[in-house]
Amino acid sequence: MSTNNTHLYTLDIINSTQPMITPVFAKIDYLTYATRWFNQFVVGPVICSVGIVSNVISIVIIVKSGLRKPSNIFLFGLAIADTMALLYIFDVSDYLYMQNRDCIYYGCNLLFFSYAPALTLFVFKVFLFFLSALGARLSTVITVIITAERLIAVFNPLKLKRIVTRSRAWMVLFFSLLFWLPWSIFQIFWFKFNSEYNDRFQSFTTWDSMSDYFNSSSFDVGWFSDVIISQPSHTLPLIIVAIGSLAISIKLRIIASHRQKMVSGTSVQRSASKTTKTLLMVCLIYSITRFCFVIRYIPSFYFDDSDVNKVSLFYDIIRYRFVDINSSCNFFVYVAFNPTFRHIFENLFSRRRIEEESESAYA
Repeated sequence: MSTNNTHLYTLDIINSTQPMITPVFAKIDYLTYATRWFNQFVVGPVICSVGIVSNVISIVIIVKSGLRKPSNIFLFGLAIADTMALLYIFDVSDYLYMQNRDCIYYGCNLLFFSYAPALTLFVFKVFLFFLSALGARLSTVITVIITAERLIAVFNPLKLKRIVTRSRAWMVLFFSLLFWLPWSIFQIFWFKFNSEYNDRFQSFTTWDSMSDYFNSSSFDVGWFSDVIISQPSHTLPLIIVAIGSLAISIKLRIIASHRQKMVSGTSVQRSASKTTKTLLMVCLIYSITRFCFVIRYIPSFYFDDSDVNKVSLFYDIIRYRFVDINSSCNFFVYVAFNPTFRHIFENLFSRRRIEEESESAYA
């Protein structure tokens, strides 16, 4: 017998006379089944697809506008990290699992495939997990960096160019990658591929589970990951970004009230203000969406044990979709709040520009 303790379920590979799937909690009703299906096949792919396309467009526009300013370098890194964070949606095995109603009903990761295709899907799944987890970590770090850079820009603008330089911006992004890369590589070894020929179905039964190392009694990897890594890496950045965004907002209000009493600011000041408002909105959206993600234990406080698993399932769907929204919406913030970005985007797809390029190509 093998146990899949990746989530809240067990998977029993026994013989043809016994049931193959054993639920830990009561059967989920049809509404829950439909919700999981709709989330897996509609909501998730739509949000992530829009996010990946918009982030790629953001990368193109930021590169076209130039990577001379540190703020553009940070936005460039953020767009790449957000794209990586959304790549998990291409995990084909998840869609194949969800086609089997029993697997949706009980949550098991089970495939009736031959060994080679199943192993390929497993490797692809772990690879996407690596990219997605690393991208999510980097996205959080870069958002904190953007908050710090804007705090300097607002509270000490005269020293901004001396403190935040282009070379330092690239260096900060590089060291952020170096900081999280070992942990992301370490997570790859948490997963284990299992395969067993099943007489009942006359085929191989394959499933993924947590590795023996993850379940080792000598070192509680799950506890270390949750308490030492995950909780601080979600909570501390949220606190920093939220407080920083609040401080920037208050400072901008004070500056705006002073400017009303004075002559209108220079074009450089107005440009800096637009950049600050754009980046501030990015930080505010991060704070709102991550706040919903961090509060992970709400269902256990308000519901009975008989309903907490169902409620947790719905709540997990919502909180993870908020994270996807955060990784997908920055492009729309840039278009709405940054005229330069919007102008480059309009020219990128303008009919006149396309016609001029076509004429020059055949000239």
